[in-house]
Amino acid sequence: MRSNGITRSILILTLIHWGILFFQIPIFTSLKGWFWPFTSNPTGQIWLILFLGAIAGAVVYLVLKIDRQNVIKLCLLIFLGLSLQYGFAFLEGRGLDAITDRIVTTGHAEFARIAVQQDDIFYILSNYEDLVGSGELGVYARSKPPGQLFFYMLTKEIGEFIDNRAGTFEEKLRALEFFASYLWPFISYLVLVPLFFSSRIIFGSETAIVGCAFFLMVPSVNLITLHTDQVLFPLLFMTSILFSLLAFEKNNIILAFVSGLSIYVFMWFSFVIGFVLPIIVPLGYFFMKGQNDKHYHRHLLSLFFFIALGILSADVLFRLVFDYDILLRYENAIQHHIAWKNWVPSLDYTLYFAILNLIEYFVWLGMPVSILVVESFRKAVKSVFQRKVTLGSIYTPVLVGVILIIAFMGRTQGEVARLWLFLVPLVCTSAAHIISGDNQEVKNKMIWLVVILQLGTTYLTKVYQDFW
Repeated sequence: MRSNGITRSILILTLIHWGILFFQIPIFTSLKGWFWPFTSNPTGQIWLILFLGAIAGAVVYLVLKIDRQNVIKLCLLIFLGLSLQYGFAFLEGRGLDAITDRIVTTGHAEFARIAVQQDDIFYILSNYEDLVGSGELGVYARSKPPGQLFFYMLTKEIGEFIDNRAGTFEEKLRALEFFASYLWPFISYLVLVPLFFSSRIIFGSETAIVGCAFFLMVPSVNLITLHTDQVLFPLLFMTSILFSLLAFEKNNIILAFVSGLSIYVFMWFSFVIGFVLPIIVPLGYFFMKGQNDKHYHRHLLSLFFFIALGILSADVLFRLVFDYDILLRYENAIQHHIAWKNWVPSLDYTLYFAILNLIEYFVWLGMPVSILVVESFRKAVKSVFQRKVTLGSIYTPVLVGVILIIAFMGRTQGEVARLWLFLVPLVCTSAAHIISGDNQEVKNKMIWLVVILQLGTTYLTKVYQDFW
């Protein structure tokens, strides 16, 4: 990697971004459709900021220093993720309220209230389409598959089991709120497990652990909290990818079948899981091709067949058990989304919001990670022209291709910093991969530069342009 030039680019663009936030310069906010207004949150006690920085520094140092103890490294990183999520919330000076408010008063709070009002989970899941059509499940459920409401209802049931004194609507809502405020942040960092093991299959342990560390430093991961987009979808997405990669690695049709099952089941929670398919198909091809197996085409087709069989089997099961028609639910969800967002199906409209969404996404990733991904893509394209295409070199182009597909076909007007969170783990692996070819000293300097600057960006975003 051209380390000096990349370092300068990272520093310059990050400082420009910091200046935009600190001085509230309306470069982005003046754009039509920009979702994030400037805010003015309390800066908190300086000791808390320094404490968070000290924890981050200590954990990253230990993770880079410890040799081969991957379980310990992942536990340390999960601890760091929790510390950062709670720490940045506590900067508001409201204690746990800064976390709990997200689930019951803002954003998708309707899901929490609907979940508390409903008692029969199986009835809701079996009659979801009719209940959505009648308006009984509110507005947000119309654009979602049943799994998202199920996740809220399951959280509510566990919360009530723990606090069996909850009787009134408000008491049940507080039980859900309190329990989710502790459970959901932990769930959100379990994604590090499939992220590490899937990245290790492709790039090795060192790149995998650095990618996990980078994931914890992304502003959108730390600030867009207690939303299923941050808590659940990255975990489900990466778990499906891990099952697929394990199937390729071991050439195992049972794992391939499980991968197909997981893709469908996880799409029951969010349709975005379907974007696993355009990722695992090219990765599977280049992985099997690189195994020096003269029958890799036959084995690859066999694995893809069993992935498809797993998807179809899950579809039959869900139709029989829940009378769930995934195609009907998707069609109705898309139509509701288009009407709700007043989407205009024209070329200039699509092009404008595709570019706007890409800008928003990369801004909320943080300039250091974004620049490393761009450099990774540049290097990968160069290798393609040189006909040196490998699994590692095709990784970032596949990722960028999926991001572009979503940008131009997603019919979304802003807020993609939240909606595209499921791709952030892959983005961070791409950023980690591009520095893997440097010598150890240069690599460590780049890692520390990314960590420090990303934390600075997260802090300034929290204070001056926080998620609302």
